[in-house]
Amino acid sequence: MFFDTRYYWKVIPSNSGGQPTDNKKWGFRTENETNVDDEVVYAFKSRLLGNFPNPFNPYTTILFTIENVGNVEINVYDVRGRLIRTLLDGGRKFESGIHSVTWDGRDENSRTVSSGLYFYRMTAGEYTETRRILLMK
Repeated sequence: MFFDTRYYWKVIPSNSGGQPTDNKKWGFRTENETNVDDEVVYAFKSRLLGNFPNPFNPYTTILFTIENVGNVEINVYDVRGRLIRTLLDGGRKFESGIHSVTWDGRDENSRTVSSGLYFYRMTAGEYTETRRILLMK
C-alpha cells in the first residue's frame, strides 16, 4: 500500500440461499506507510463455493474452503439420489483454506455418466451443503 492513497472495496453480503441482500461500497485512506511484509492471516469458513465450468464436459473443478483442519467428504448424486461417485471420502485431513477437487464425469466404475443434472454434497465436520451441476455432451 502506498502513503496517502485511497483504496476501495465492495462487499456484497448474501443470505443462506446465495441471494444478495445488500450492496455497499466501503473505503479507507492510508495515513502512514504500511509494511507489505506483515504476516497476513486469512480466516475461512467451511463453504462449498461451486464448480467451474458449469455446465461442463468432460471435467469440472469443485472449489471449497475449510475453516479448521479436518476431514472432507464430497459425493456426486444423480437426480434420484443415487450415489454416482465419491470424490473425497473423508479419509484425508485438509488444512484451513481454499481447496479443489476435479470430477471427470465418471461413476465409481470409471464409466462415463450420461448428460444431465447431478448434485454434489460436501460434508466437513458439522457443515453440509449440496449444489447442482450439469453435464452436457
